[in-house]
Amino acid sequence: IADRAVAYSMPGVMVDGQDVLAVYEATVQAVQRARAGEGPTLLEARTYRYEDHSEGLNRILREPYRTEEEVARWKARDPIKLHSTWLVDQQVASEEEIETVRSDVAKTIDEALEFARQSPYPEPEDLFTDLYTDPLPAR
Repeated sequence: IADRAVAYSMPGVMVDGQDVLAVYEATVQAVQRARAGEGPTLLEARTYRYEDHSEGLNRILREPYRTEEEVARWKARDPIKLHSTWLVDQQVASEEEIETVRSDVAKTIDEALEFARQSPYPEPEDLFTDLYTDPLPAR
């Protein structure tokens, strides 16, 4: 994907999306370039989706389209785990501080899910509210 940037006269940069610091550095460089008036940069962060593309896909395919070993290899390079280890190794944060952040995030997610579950469904006429354009022609 990064190679396609040349068609738009901009640099394309591929970065390991599992490496938080590599993504950060590539982003900093792209932002500096843009702020200097040098235009956009296409960043391709190569990462991995642990779950299937959609629920029930394996039931349709009858066989998994990737092996458990493949998924396990990528999970060993989980960006949160890798960065947490780096933070501890560099003495930027302790295990306890990281666990507190994880717990706070889990609590925030749980609260958001509960709020969503308790909220009424939106009205059908609100479907296109706050979109750039209404894809349905006026009647």
